[in-house]
Amino acid sequence: MTDNGSVSNDGSAHGRTSAIVLAGGKGSRCTGSLFPKQFLQLRGKPILVYVLETYQSLALIDDITLVIHSAYEQLYYDILDTYRLFKVRRVVGGGPTRQASSACGLAATPPCEIVVVQDGVRPFTSAREIVEAVEVARRVGAANVVVPTLDTIVECRDGLIVGVPQRTHLYNGQAPQAFQYASLVEAHCAAAAAGISDATDDAQLVLRLGKAVAAVEGSYANFKITTQEDFLFAAGLLEQQSSAREERW
Repeated sequence: MTDNGSVSNDGSAHGRTSAIVLAGGKGSRCTGSLFPKQFLQLRGKPILVYVLETYQSLALIDDITLVIHSAYEQLYYDILDTYRLFKVRRVVGGGPTRQASSACGLAATPPCEIVVVQDGVRPFTSAREIVEAVEVARRVGAANVVVPTLDTIVECRDGLIVGVPQRTHLYNGQAPQAFQYASLVEAHCAAAAAGISDATDDAQLVLRLGKAVAAVEGSYANFKITTQEDFLFAAGLLEQQSSAREERW
């Protein structure tokens, strides 16, 4: 691509970085209700807003595609308007699985050089993690933010432990994941052709093609809010951060 934004021969808009934020969850184990957890408020602000504001603040992110639960469409638009999240250029309904929702977001995102995939319930994803993932993806082709596994992992079948892998080389995958756009499109197309529909993240699909996915050091603070305990911990962490700022002043 030239400086005027033209598309290169491989279909990618060289130099552009787009983000896909997956926020189409249908329920919440945080409250036991069916109200999606991305709308739950931490210190008066929806969890989803923390994620979108981080991406909007980064100069290297050109635009955002937001994948939503269509039943709450107006609520998403109200949030975008209230918090002036102008980098969200596209809002698209998700699919029945995480893989399907990612595919919907990717299909709605115009060609770019790098596409970053982020779930919408990690309010503490840092700018550093996003920037490093993008930079590594430019060099390697794909990157996944990870942290070393702290607990021993056991494999169970039929109520019995059948294996305890060495955790030396085990990591917990986080978000974001960053990819060269053409590679991620190829990975999703190949998965669809093979009838694969249950991938839990996009790195799995890229690895199926035999392509490299680099590991980027994450943070244990970059956790996904899944349970009520996660939500309470996030609220406490924000309270601590607020108190620390007040003490500095």
